[in-house]
Amino acid sequence: PSQPQDALVVAAGHAAGASTSANAASPTSPLRTTRSAAGYDALPRRLAAEGLADVDSAIDLALEYEDAEVVLHLLSLPEAAIRPFVIQWALRNAACRGDGALVARALALPGADADHGDGTSVGPALVLAAERGHADVCVQLLDHKASISSARVLSCSGRWTASDVAAFRGDE
Repeated sequence: PSQPQDALVVAAGHAAGASTSANAASPTSPLRTTRSAAGYDALPRRLAAEGLADVDSAIDLALEYEDAEVVLHLLSLPEAAIRPFVIQWALRNAACRGDGALVARALALPGADADHGDGTSVGPALVLAAERGHADVCVQLLDHKASISSARVLSCSGRWTASDVAAFRGDE
């Protein structure tokens, strides 16, 4: 019974690959085999609109593949439920990868919160981007009103903000 969702994930992967340019920070996904295919965007929209595939189940599959581009593409379909944990996962994944275009797409979704994860062991997107040295994404998140004082809490070393991480790394 998962074949329609599989088809939707693959179609969304092709559509995401056709609608975005190759990004050096983005690993090649098994869900995207071509980046030049025109008209791929119509198939996922049709599968969702006609009820032939469950969009939220397809999002769950894309989460298993850890493919933020496909997740964000599926979230753009009107049939997708607003699930804050999925939006936050996509934002954190994009921040970790240093992919500013995906960060912007995630922040544009309703319910996206640049400070989500403050005070947790996972931490907010700003801290995750700082840990990986993605200064441009840090600026982007700060421009979107991410709090400079939001932090990741680690039991062995306490509370770390993006500024703490940047100082520790020697970044400016």
